[in-house]
Amino acid sequence: LLNTSQCSKYKTFKTKEEIEKVFEESGIDITMKSIVYCNGGVASTVVMFALFQLGNDFASNYDGSWNEWGNEPDLPIEIKQR
Repeated sequence: LLNTSQCSKYKTFKTKEEIEKVFEESGIDITMKSIVYCNGGVASTVVMFALFQLGNDFASNYDGSWNEWGNEPDLPIEIKQR
């Protein structure tokens, strides 16, 4: 979602078209309600911002993220087998 070329002094977001392509190639429907998360609710704001830029007004950030969810033994965790 970010242009992070080592040649670039300034880190910028990709264009809307490039971001849309990243979501599409990942199989993510950008029109659906989305709850983004990461380890602590900070890095996931980049994804939420990108979704807003693409017109998704239904994205929200799970602030507690994995730090909170992963430490609750009664909450479900789905593990994808490789």
